[in-house]
Formats: sequence, structure tokens, C-alpha cells
Amino acid sequence: MAKFNRLKETDINFCLMAVSSVVFKVRYRHLSNTESIILWGCLQGKSYEAIAEDYCYNLGHCCAVARDVFKLLSGRFNEPISKGNFVWFCERTFLIKSDQVLDDFCYNKISPERTANSLRAFKQLKGY
Repeated sequence: MAKFNRLKETDINFCLMAVSSVVFKVRYRHLSNTESIILWGCLQGKSYEAIAEDYCYNLGHCCAVARDVFKLLSGRFNEPISKGNFVWFCERTFLIKSDQVLDDFCYNKISPERTANSLRAFKQLKGY
């Protein structure tokens, strides 16, 4: 059963576009359909089992595809990213000041320092 989803569909789409841009910078290709579907499910709070069942994927394949993308993101942003913190990572990295982040992606300026700044802004916004 899916957990409560705090992201709106437009936010999920924006996060997937941003992740696809990061993947493109590293691998020179955007997210595949399978990667997009699995990450979409993760952002909706679904379990790997639910994603696999909904889209007739092998459970092991779902886990491997997601781990591969999380590993790429972890390397790019110098922080551990997993299914458990993926929504939070996307919220603070891509949705806080989303216009500025979109500009950064368009002009190839995204960096770990920018991520650290967004983390500080997120903590201030949420009162952490």
C-alpha cells in the first residue's frame, strides 16, 4: 500500500525532469521509461513491490534500476541518496526556489555547493 504522498503531480514531474537532466550530464542520455516509472513510483511513496506489480516488472529489476540512479545521484551531489530519503532530497534540491534551480539546470550550473545551499534553505524554511 502506498504511503501518504506529499508531492503534487506537477512537483513529481519537475523532479523527474531535474533528475533526468542530472543523468544526462553524467551518462549523455536521459532517464529511460523504466527508470522514470520506477522513480515516479518512489516519489509517490510506493514500495518496490507495488511498482513491480503495477507495471509487471521483476522486483529485483526495480530495485536494481532505482539503486543505479540513486548511486549516480549520490556521486553527483556528494551525499547518500536512497529510496528512503529520495523524496526529501528532491524537495530540498529541486523544489526549493524551483525557478532558480531550473535556471541552473538550463545553464549547466548545478553543483554540490548549490545543493548544500538548498539544504540550508530547506532547514531554515522547515525550522530544523
